[in-house]
Amino acid sequence: VKSCQLCLTIASIWPQATTLQKTISGDTTFTVTNVPSAGVVVSFILELTNAGSAVITWFSGVKWAGGTPPTLTESGVDVLRFYTHDGGITWRGFLLSKDSR
Repeated sequence: VKSCQLCLTIASIWPQATTLQKTISGDTTFTVTNVPSAGVVVSFILELTNAGSAVITWFSGVKWAGGTPPTLTESGVDVLRFYTHDGGITWRGFLLSKDSR
């Protein structure tokens, strides 16, 4: 497990690491770079602590169920999963566990 920074560089995490962790302590913007070309599936899990306590700006291309990002926990852990198969143009985002204990 690696602690992610504000910028997720896929080349540095994939395929070695599939789980990233971050404690949110203020407004945060996530970006993703160096995504492999279309036809390669890239997926990772993002474990966020206290993510509902600040504004999260998601990386470009994230599509959520119902078109809206989930409401995250102010004081606790949420687990999300993301995947792309088109070189990062579209990312599917899923809330796997809210307020995981």
